[in-house]
Amino acid sequence: MNHNQHNKIKLFIDADDTILESSKAFINIINRQDNINPPKTYDELRDWKYKSLFPYMTNEQIIEVYDSEEFFNIVKINTDFEKFYFEHENDFEFYIVTKGHKSNIEHKQKYFEKYLPKAKVVGCHFDSKEVENFDKSHIDMDYGIQIDDRTDCLMETNANIKILFKNNRNFYWNRTQNITEPIYIMNSWKEIIETLEFALKNTELFMKRC
Repeated sequence: MNHNQHNKIKLFIDADDTILESSKAFINIINRQDNINPPKTYDELRDWKYKSLFPYMTNEQIIEVYDSEEFFNIVKINTDFEKFYFEHENDFEFYIVTKGHKSNIEHKQKYFEKYLPKAKVVGCHFDSKEVENFDKSHIDMDYGIQIDDRTDCLMETNANIKILFKNNRNFYWNRTQNITEPIYIMNSWKEIIETLEFALKNTELFMKRC
C-alpha cells in the first residue's frame, strides 16, 4: 500500500516520565510537604505508587499532587526531548498521548499549549475503577512511532514502530519478557532522537507498508 510520502511521520509520545520528569517533581513536592530529611530521590524509586519512598502514600494523595498547580509549576520537560522538539516541530506531527484524571489532563493541555505549542494532547481519562488500565490501543497510531515508558501502553496499538523508553531503570512496568510484539528498547532520549532522525531522512522507506 502506498502512502503519500509528503505526509509527516506521526509521533505518539507519553507525557509522564517520558516527556515530563513527573516522578522527580512528585518526589520534590512530598519531600517539601512532609519535611523529609534527608530528602528522597528519584534514583531510590522502586514502584509505581511511590510507597518505596513514602510507605504511607495513598492513591488519593498521588492524584491530588498530580492535579495540583504546584506540580505543573515545577515539573520539567526532559531537556533532550525539548531541544529535539524545537528543532523538528515542523518535521513531525507531535501527539502527546497521556492517561490521567479529568483535571490532570486539563492541566496538561494548558501546560503543553504553553511549552510545546504545536503538539496535540490526546487525553485518555482514567475512570476511578480503572486506575491500573494503561491500554492505549483505542488510539489510531497508524503510520506512527509510539514512545512510552510502560510496556502495557505499547501493547496492541497499531503504531508502525514502538519504542520503550527505559531511562536506564528496571521497573516492573517496563519489563519485556514474554512480549510477542516487536518493541525497541532505548534508555535515553539521545538514543530515541537518533532513531527518529533516521526515520525522518528515510520517510519513504518508513512509510512503506510491508
